[in-house]
Amino acid sequence: QKGWQAMGADARNRILKNVQRVMIRRADEIITTINRENGKPRSEAATMIVSVSEAIDLYTGIARKYRNGKK
Repeated sequence: QKGWQAMGADARNRILKNVQRVMIRRADEIITTINRENGKPRSEAATMIVSVSEAIDLYTGIARKYRNGKK
């Protein structure tokens, strides 16, 4: 936690956006893994990926606005 906080919002945003890109690029593999390990239907697993991707967009956007003084 301290290391994450110490790196600053811009660095955290870059990491999160990279995670998002990798997650989307490997979505089929992730969906298959979720389906096999948890028995979740592929459609539900895909919804999870979309939800996480949208959360990353939301929170990186909030961080950018906060950094730019637009609270």
